[in-house]
Amino acid sequence: MLAAASFLPPPLRILVLPADADAAHLPSACQAAEELDGSGATFQHNRWSRSPSNPNAGYGITSVLEGGSVLEKAAANISVVAGVLTPERAKAMSRRGRAAIDPASGQSYSAAAMSLVFHSAHPFIPTLRADVRLFEVEGQMWYGGGCDLTPFYLVEQDAAEFHAYWKQLCDAHSPQALHCTPMRTARLNLYPEFKAWCDRYFYLPARKEHRGLGGLFFDDVDASEAGYDVARFVRDVGDGILPSWAPIVERRRGQPFSEAQRQWQLLRRGRYLEFNLLYDRGVKFGLDGGRVESIMVSAPPLIAWRYNVQPEVGSEEERVVELILTDDQDGMIGTDWYMPKLHKLLGTEGINVTSYISNYALCCPSRATILMGQCSHNTGVVGLGKQGCVLRDHSCMPHVGGRLALHAGSARTPPGSSKSTASTNPLGGFGRFQEMGLENKTAPYYLHQAGYRTGMIGKYLTGYNSTFIPHVPPGWDRWFVFSDNEFYNYTVSDQGKSKSFANAEDDYSTDVVTAHGVEFIQQVKDDSRPFFLYLAPYACHYPHIPANRHLNKLKGLKIPRVPAYNESQQHLRKKVSFINSLPPIDEEMAAGLDFKYQARAETLLAVDDMIEAVFLALEEVGELDNTYVFFTSDNGYKLGHHRLSGKMSGYETDVKLPFYVRGPGVPRGVQLPHMVSNIDFAPTWLELAGVEDPLAGERDGISMVPLLRGDKNVTADPMLYRVGVVVEKPVPNGMLDSMVSILTPVADPDNDIFAQYRPPRLPNGSWPLNVLANEYQGSWYNNWTTARLDKAELTGRNLSSYTYEGWKRASATQVPIC
Repeated sequence: MLAAASFLPPPLRILVLPADADAAHLPSACQAAEELDGSGATFQHNRWSRSPSNPNAGYGITSVLEGGSVLEKAAANISVVAGVLTPERAKAMSRRGRAAIDPASGQSYSAAAMSLVFHSAHPFIPTLRADVRLFEVEGQMWYGGGCDLTPFYLVEQDAAEFHAYWKQLCDAHSPQALHCTPMRTARLNLYPEFKAWCDRYFYLPARKEHRGLGGLFFDDVDASEAGYDVARFVRDVGDGILPSWAPIVERRRGQPFSEAQRQWQLLRRGRYLEFNLLYDRGVKFGLDGGRVESIMVSAPPLIAWRYNVQPEVGSEEERVVELILTDDQDGMIGTDWYMPKLHKLLGTEGINVTSYISNYALCCPSRATILMGQCSHNTGVVGLGKQGCVLRDHSCMPHVGGRLALHAGSARTPPGSSKSTASTNPLGGFGRFQEMGLENKTAPYYLHQAGYRTGMIGKYLTGYNSTFIPHVPPGWDRWFVFSDNEFYNYTVSDQGKSKSFANAEDDYSTDVVTAHGVEFIQQVKDDSRPFFLYLAPYACHYPHIPANRHLNKLKGLKIPRVPAYNESQQHLRKKVSFINSLPPIDEEMAAGLDFKYQARAETLLAVDDMIEAVFLALEEVGELDNTYVFFTSDNGYKLGHHRLSGKMSGYETDVKLPFYVRGPGVPRGVQLPHMVSNIDFAPTWLELAGVEDPLAGERDGISMVPLLRGDKNVTADPMLYRVGVVVEKPVPNGMLDSMVSILTPVADPDNDIFAQYRPPRLPNGSWPLNVLANEYQGSWYNNWTTARLDKAELTGRNLSSYTYEGWKRASATQVPIC
C-alpha cells in the first residue's frame, strides 16, 4: 500500500515514509503556501493513524493554517488508507465503469491521496481546490485529481491565465505532443475533456449553476488504457497546483475592497460548502467510516447565509453569477470568453465542441469552405484576391469527382463588371469564387432549391466590392452584404442596390446586421417557409472599433501570458528559421498588443448583444425550439504568440476556433473534444434540413448531425470520429495571390491543378533556394513580421486618424494599428 502512493509528486513523497515518521517532513506545498501568505502564520500538523484491525485502516497528516494575511484558512490532507469495499461503494464504482469491481463487494482496496484547499481572506482572490489520488483494487489502479477555481468576483485576466496554465500542462501530455501513437481509447486532447468533466462535476443541479469557473477534473483513469503516462501526468498536476494560483495572489493581494464585497464573498462561500455536503463524492466516501475532521477541514472558515439574495442588475456581483450559470468557458484564452450571453444561450443550452479546426487561416478561403464543404485546394479559393495579383487568360471550372481542372480561355465577366476586370481574376476573393462556378453549388443554394427562405446578411467574401453591388448570387432571398468591410462609413448591397452608412451611432455595422437579421426572422409571421439565415458581422476584425456603448468596457484587459506569448528563446531555438530569429516583445510593444486585445474583445460585446437579439426574435415568433443555431469564426489570430501578430499560420491561435451549436435534439450544456471543421458545415446543414445533396461525393466534410444529436456511437470515442483535418497554408508573400504556394496540397498529386501557377522548378526537379526561403518564410518574413510589431506602428499612431470622433474622445491614447 505504501509503495502505491509513490505516484504523488516528489514534494509529497512523505506518503512512502513509515507511519510514525516525524511530522517535520512537511510537504513543500505547505511551505510554499506559508511563504506566499507572508504573515508568519504556519500550518499546524496533526498526524493520525488507525489500527490494521480497523475496517478502514490507514494513516495520514492533516495540516491547517488559519488567520493568515492572505490565507484565511488553508488545509492540506495526505492519507493512505485500506479496507474492504462495502456493497454501496462497490455498486457506485461499478456504475462508473470500473469493470474490475464486483458490485457484490468484499474486495480489498487501498487508496492514497493528497488534497489542498486555500480559502483567501481577500474577495478578489478565488478559492483554490486541488487533489491527486490513486485507488487500487486487487492489482488494478485508477488515477484521479484536478484543480479548480471558485471566484467571488470575475477578473478575466486571472481566470484566463489559470485555464491557460492547465491547458498548457495538459497539451504537453497529449499523445500528439508526446509523438506517440495513441491506443484506440486514448484521449486526443486532455484539456477539453478534463475541463468539461470539471464543469459537469462541480455543478449544483438544484440551483442550476456551477460552483465556480472550473479547471481540471478527472477520475477513474485506467493507466493501462489511457495511451499516455498517467502517473507522470498526475505528478505534474500535483506539482502545478500552487504555481497556477500564486500569480493571482500576487496580483490581487494589495487590491482594496469594501465591507460589502467581503460580505458577498461570505455569501458565495455558502455555495462552496453546499456542494461539498450535498454532492461531492470524496466527502461522501470519507464520511462513510473515514476521519470526519480530515474530511470537513476543507470547509470555509466563515460563511454567510441570507435568504434569496440576488445581485444588483449590471453589478460586478451579477457578472460572476451570470458567467457561472454558463456551462462552458473553453474560450477563456480567447475573446469569446468575454461573451456571457453566448455562453448562457448557446453554451449552457447546447454543445461546445472544443476542437473545431479551420482548414485555412484566412477569411475568404475559410468562408468559401464553409459554404461549399470543400478544402481550399478543392474550391480553388486560396487567397483574398488582392488587386495586382492576377490570373491572366485562364478560368477554372469544377471537374467531375470534386477535383478542379484548369482550362485555357477568357474568364467569364461578372455582372456589373468590365471584361478587363474579370479577365484578371486572382486565385482568391469573390471573383475567384464566382469564376469557379461555385455560386450555384453551395449548401444554401440547395436549401433554397428545396424551399427554404434564405438570407445572407453581413460579410460575404472578400472582393465583393462596389463593382459587384448589382449582383445577387443565386439561391439568396435576402441579400444585405457589405461591399466595404468596416464598422462605420461603409456601403452594402441591399437586394442589389447600393446603400451607404455613415458614422452615426446607429450606423455601427454589427448593430445594423443585427437589426436586419431580426427583421428576417420576424418575417416568419408572414412566410411559413423554413428559413436559413447566415449572419456575419465584421467584428472582431481590424480596425477593432467597438460600439460606442462598449468603449473601454473591458479597460485594462490583457492578453493571457501563456507560454506561447512572447515565446522564450529556449523554445524558439528549436524551431524553423523564420520563428527562431524573431525579436522579443518589449514592454512598449506588449502594451500596444494588450490594447488591441481589449479592443477586439470590446467589438465582440455587440456580437454578444446580437446573439441575445436573435434568440429573443426566435422566441417571439415561436421558432426557438425548432431552430438550429451555430456560432463560430472564419479564422483565429495571434497577438504576440510565438512573437508574431496576425493570422495565416498553422498555430492553434489561428486555426482552432470557438464553436457552439444549439437546436432540437442537441444535448444541453455539453462539451465535446471531437474534431470538427469548417468543411463540415455544408453536409451538416443539408442533412439537418433533410435535403439530398447532389454534390455529396464532392464535399470533403462529414455531417456533424450524429455528433450534435448525442449518438453514442460517435460521442463515446473521439478517436473513432476523426483523427485529423487538413490545415492548408496561405500563398506566399503574406496574403498576396501572385502564385500558389508549393505547400498547398491537391487531391491528386499526379494532377497538380495549380502547376502552372507555382514557381518554376530547377531542371533536377528541386525548388530554387529563393523559393524555399519564401515558402518557409526566411529573412524576408522576419523583416515583414518585425515591421508589424514595430513600436512606431504599435504606439506611434492614433486610432482616431481613421475612425470616428467618439472613439478618439473615449480612447485618448496611442493605440496599435497592426
